[in-house]
Amino acid sequence: MLWLIRRNFRDIGPAAFVLRSHLIHIVRSHLEYNNSVWAPYRKSDIDKLEKVQKRATKMIQGMGNFKYPERLRQLELPTLAYRRNRGDMIVTYKLLSGLYDEH
Repeated sequence: MLWLIRRNFRDIGPAAFVLRSHLIHIVRSHLEYNNSVWAPYRKSDIDKLEKVQKRATKMIQGMGNFKYPERLRQLELPTLAYRRNRGDMIVTYKLLSGLYDEH
């Protein structure tokens, strides 16, 4: 997915919001697909997933010189580990509150 975005938006210039939107909607959705069933717990698996987001944030013009936490801050994106933990808390709350349909 990163390759497709890079190929099609190679000369996008300073329009970082377009790449940010593609990052959120296309790339991250693939990285987070079915996290509640397949939750990576090994450090190597977590690092591989986070590495994809690191590469994606570097693709945005002007972000390549910043460290990863600063790029996330400027793009207002959380880490994938944070999103997994948040998703787990939401699922747990819904289970304990009886908000899931039994069917």
